[in-house]
Amino acid sequence: MSEDKLRKDVVRGNEADGLLKSEVFNHGISQIREGLINKWMLTTDAMERDRIWMSVNLLEKITAALVVCVGDGRIAQAEIDAIVAVPKAA
Repeated sequence: MSEDKLRKDVVRGNEADGLLKSEVFNHGISQIREGLINKWMLTTDAMERDRIWMSVNLLEKITAALVVCVGDGRIAQAEIDAIVAVPKAA
């Protein structure tokens, strides 16, 4: 993998980590989840319940994708560190 691609992965991973640690982001996700679950519990329409439940699951997938992005960034940083650590032949 090119060093440029690795550096982009590191930047993306850092940004994703910042989002996951952001109180505002987490509060927003929690508020949306809570609102959806409240609607889900109150609705009597099965199709609407399914749609709402899919939305709740989508929130979980978004968070999981950010966690993967953080991991990819850490792996990319380790690869960069390994490249830098290898002495160049003269």
